[in-house]
Amino acid sequence: MTLTTAEAALIAEVIYDEIVEHKEAEAVGRKIFVPVRRDSGDSVKVIKEGAWPAAVKVAEGAEVPVMQPTYTEETKTYYKIGYRCQITHEMIADARWDLVRRAAIKAGEQIGLKETLDVIEEAKKNAGIHFRITGAWGGANADEIGDIADMIGLIRNANYNPDIMVVNPKDYAALAALDEFVHKEKGGDVTKYEVGRILNLDVIATPQISEGHVLVLDYDQAGVLFIREDLRSEKYVEEVRDLEGQVFFERYVPAVLAPSAICFASTY
Repeated sequence: MTLTTAEAALIAEVIYDEIVEHKEAEAVGRKIFVPVRRDSGDSVKVIKEGAWPAAVKVAEGAEVPVMQPTYTEETKTYYKIGYRCQITHEMIADARWDLVRRAAIKAGEQIGLKETLDVIEEAKKNAGIHFRITGAWGGANADEIGDIADMIGLIRNANYNPDIMVVNPKDYAALAALDEFVHKEKGGDVTKYEVGRILNLDVIATPQISEGHVLVLDYDQAGVLFIREDLRSEKYVEEVRDLEGQVFFERYVPAVLAPSAICFASTY
């Protein structure tokens, strides 16, 4: 397929701009773990911290004891995720830019969703605090405010400051009906998944966490999304199939740093 310079530039611009826009809207994992960019290596050494001991009274002239938690060291290797978009000659000749944009939109969404799912699964798997919800939220036996308050208390008792709650959209619907829920206006740099606040927690609603599962955590302390390569695109042409396409990649690895800064709750 032979493209004019203008056509080739338009394809690249349309796809990449749509990819970036919709990937960013879905990549709420970066609102759950702090993103940290690295520029070398194929892995990162992660130090998970245990409980910090309390300060003690020290007599005049006496040696101050060493105060530090136990640490667990782990090496995590970056992995790559990818997505590919293809465009036929006919799509270009017939000016089907709606199809081009649609493919790019869905590619961006899927990359962002995958990144978010990986962060959530890392947080659930390594949470230092577990809590059983009293009853399915929105149901007859539910105590949503009591459950959230208990989770906050468990994390604060470990000396962390929880400020994020991650829920499934169905559980968000139950919370949204409560008087204590403060809805967030959509606009500015607020993503569609940042839906409001309750008991001083920013609420993120995403289908990447299962219904009946809830994460409450301290954003600054809980974990990091180590990014080795952020969104990157590579173009290719298949002349025999009359196709042009772009492949998109990311390399990253999420890691929990403070398990006790995360509470994972469920109905079982």
